[in-house]
Amino acid sequence: MVRARLVAFSLLSACAAPHVVMVPPANPPPSKPIPVTLSLTAKELPRSFVVDGDLGEWGDLQPGAEVVTGPEWPSIKNVLGQGAVPYELENAPNPKNAGARVALAITPDGVRVAADLGDTGARTLTLGLATFDWPALARSVPDRPAEVSEAFVHRLRVREGTASVALLVGRGEKALAGARVVWSGDGTRFEASLPNAALPQLVDAPVVFVRAAAALEASLPQAPHEQPWRWLKLPSPVAYEPHAELRAKVIAAVLAMAPVGGSTISYRPDDPLGVFSAAPDPPLSPLQPLGALYEKKASVGDVDVGLGYAHVPYVVALNKGRLSDLVFLIRLDEGYVDPKDGSKGDASVQAILTRNDEVHVVGSTSSAIHALIQGTYQVEHWTVVSVGATGKARTWRCEVDAEPKIFQEGAPERYADAGFTRFGWRNTFHGSVFSDDKQRVRELACTWDAKAKTYEARTSFTPPLPPVLAP
Repeated sequence: MVRARLVAFSLLSACAAPHVVMVPPANPPPSKPIPVTLSLTAKELPRSFVVDGDLGEWGDLQPGAEVVTGPEWPSIKNVLGQGAVPYELENAPNPKNAGARVALAITPDGVRVAADLGDTGARTLTLGLATFDWPALARSVPDRPAEVSEAFVHRLRVREGTASVALLVGRGEKALAGARVVWSGDGTRFEASLPNAALPQLVDAPVVFVRAAAALEASLPQAPHEQPWRWLKLPSPVAYEPHAELRAKVIAAVLAMAPVGGSTISYRPDDPLGVFSAAPDPPLSPLQPLGALYEKKASVGDVDVGLGYAHVPYVVALNKGRLSDLVFLIRLDEGYVDPKDGSKGDASVQAILTRNDEVHVVGSTSSAIHALIQGTYQVEHWTVVSVGATGKARTWRCEVDAEPKIFQEGAPERYADAGFTRFGWRNTFHGSVFSDDKQRVRELACTWDAKAKTYEARTSFTPPLPPVLAP
């Protein structure tokens, strides 16, 4: 009688950071670990790869000699405004000529796994892959780790004698469509071809490093800074189409914002046009896509112009399908943040127009400068991004100098005419600001000058300023 062999591997790409508690396995592994050395390596996918259980095309599955230190950490802050500094992440031993050897290849089309369990007699292999969840890191405070969403934790199970893979969900499981596993005749080796749906949400683009671990007949530590976790550097960066270049630029820009709360974005490699980001407050305008890396809105010649939202809205220009320009609808300067949540503001697309054979995207923002000692300063502004047949963008900002909010009465009022040839903000100021003690309305008016093909900004007060304050 042939004894059935159970192989389970857990794809824990739990974008988790130090202080982050990773979700424990739903089904505990066997209690007795096998005392044998095990190595884990990342390889290029062999050109002759075939899922047939014969590992010859993979070579010897030996790990490389280099010591991988992992990626640089972005400048993320926690809810207290403190820099979120991760644990020092050590690499577990990765011995040559180990008793069991595992190799993986991550490609734009999925994950391929080759495992040689040798004569260990192992019945269970647990494989973990992890990157780090920057929002969870920012939510963590000392001695109070933030929980990682299940969206960042995938576990998969393979049983000898079957060609399918089960995705563990909660305490149950479901078949992973498109997955294949083939065992060798003696049941000591296998090859697996897994679709991109096997991977959880990712935060890096392109993917260069993974935090990985493997164990025989044993569970893996809940946090990927412990042994036997180690850094693996992929032989080549892995990017997911369509719009891989756009995704990489957007993620880099959002990480560079380093907002309090660690808002960033993630995506699923099986649906790379989708984007997961912080929920907007207030809600987006009907023109803006939520949950999309890019959505076409207009075109001029060979240039397509569209919008995306990744914590803040942005304008994308594609020239014959290739990224030509990317412009965020708000200032990315240090200090321009929303007082509600430390984000970069509540930018909202108000109109998409065609003027002089150009596409004009008009957006408004009520943002603020945080100055903990000097107070909070209100800075309302409008932004217009125009894209012509060259695919390059021009940007206008209609704004006024910052004024302390304590001088203002009520919230600023946004206005625009039907054709967006004139638009702006109105603010009411307390009379104590002025020498005559009269309350005044300040109007920032942005006007389209069709002859000069530009926008002009003017500021006026009603009633007019007293002579001593007039320009």
